Amino acid sequence: MKPHTKILWLMSSLVGVLFTLLPLPANAVLDANSLSDTNDLKLKSGFVADSIFLTPNTTFRRENSDDLKSPAVVLLHSCGGITYKSRQDLNRWKNFLTSSGFAVLVVDSLSTRDVKNNCGGRSRAIGKERLVKDMFDAVAHLSNMPEIDASRIFVLGFSLGAMTAGISGDMAGDRRYADKPQPRAVAGLYGGCRYGSGNWLASKSAFPILWLMGDKDLESPAANCMSDVKSLESQGIGSEWHIYKDATHCWDCASLHGTTRTSGNGAKSTYLFDEQITRDSEQRVLQFFEKFPSTSSNK
Repeated sequence: MKPHTKILWLMSSLVGVLFTLLPLPANAVLDANSLSDTNDLKLKSGFVADSIFLTPNTTFRRENSDDLKSPAVVLLHSCGGITYKSRQDLNRWKNFLTSSGFAVLVVDSLSTRDVKNNCGGRSRAIGKERLVKDMFDAVAHLSNMPEIDASRIFVLGFSLGAMTAGISGDMAGDRRYADKPQPRAVAGLYGGCRYGSGNWLASKSAFPILWLMGDKDLESPAANCMSDVKSLESQGIGSEWHIYKDATHCWDCASLHGTTRTSGNGAKSTYLFDEQITRDSEQRVLQFFEKFPSTSSNK
């Protein structure tokens, strides 16, 4: 890191709010984890007609001939980001949701910050607070679109994306996010609930959570989640959970079938794509989102 850039970074940690008001030199590089507004995601305005392609930080929406506002879903990727392989699986989810009537915003938290992957556990280049802010910023972006039903904006995350969605319900009251629009509900597939001393799911949430787990998932063990998912269910706001028998981590990742890796918790596991469980996951997510109707003012 260049000396003057390091000084700017130190200043941002000491005088955070003041620093966000100062212009950055053209060659300055912010820490990828910075919560400064200058480091916010650059989300593209408007819509792209649904297609076979997936473009990050872009909202996809099918033509709506009846002029009704569309519900929307924010997609949050795993710690590996949007790669050639993961793009295929995210695109399948995007197509499934747009064909079900949702607009879909595909968030990319890594590439625009020059981060290749975010799988470092406690040493992640982009931490919990920044990821949660990205999520709330994406919800706010959609809520400002006149074609979107602001009362039906949802979030769907995978692995670290699920963890971001899960913990956001507990962090929603933090002063950094308190003025942001909240999602109506969120859903997560194979999200880890405990990593070291860090918690990614809490016993209460500001909005409903659907938490889908696999009983053969060594990377995100379901056992670490049971106390919280049961507490969330008993909270009485509509949260749900389900464990898939014989499902490994990344059970919907057709492009990563057979991949073996060592995860942040030290577990070595092989990803096995399961088409039947993937289809069931799609329907559970869809049915969960459909539980929450539009408010009359947003139709």
